[in-house]
Amino acid sequence: MYNVCVIYKDKDCFSNLNVLLGEYEQVHNVKFEVQGYRSSDEYFLKNDTESDFIFIEIDMPTLNGMEIAKKIREYRPEVVIAFICKNAQYALSCYEYGVVGYLLKPLQKDATFACLKRGIFILRRTMRRKVSIKTTEGIVVVPIGEILYVEVQRHYIYYHLHPKSKQWQKTLKVRGSIKEADNILQNFDFAHCSSSTIINLVHVYSLVNASIYLPGVIVDLRRTYKAEFTDRYMKFLTEREVKRL
Repeated sequence: MYNVCVIYKDKDCFSNLNVLLGEYEQVHNVKFEVQGYRSSDEYFLKNDTESDFIFIEIDMPTLNGMEIAKKIREYRPEVVIAFICKNAQYALSCYEYGVVGYLLKPLQKDATFACLKRGIFILRRTMRRKVSIKTTEGIVVVPIGEILYVEVQRHYIYYHLHPKSKQWQKTLKVRGSIKEADNILQNFDFAHCSSSTIINLVHVYSLVNASIYLPGVIVDLRRTYKAEFTDRYMKFLTEREVKRL
């Protein structure tokens, strides 16, 4: 099942989208759980961290759709977003927010289905990937997307989780070396920012000089790793945008 959130002003558009989601469910044998919000205030008050797919109408009061998406990306860079608008005037500028679709009203079946297909492709590649971490207190299964960064100190690996992670511990402690951490994370989008710290590139929302900005924390980028990390991050961003097209 995929949790779908719709931030909308146009009730007819919301109803139309619900119908198309229902048709997609029947054709592709998937299930959507849909939640609608009539304003950005209502959405952010809910403090939503469950949605897999967010449709945002651009013409919204208070904050427009692009401003809403920008705020969401600050703490949920991995979530799949699509925009809805009555014309194409914002189409090109919208793609800087990493959206999987720009849908015109009234919503058309083919375009909406194509957008859903792209989004689900991304979700299937990312949302269910997990690692098992044998901590000092037992084995914890953690979604890769919840790991912000990993650091090694005095023969212990510390997995620092996203502030909104469902794990009751936000830092998991494991006895081990940086090499062992590398082996666990090697198939995912992580990169070294120092000899003892590995960053989850999915959660980097800003890279300024020698500072890497993650949700709730700033991590130092060591000078000897700056070129390597920057190249890896730019490659990651390019590959992510290509997958979303």
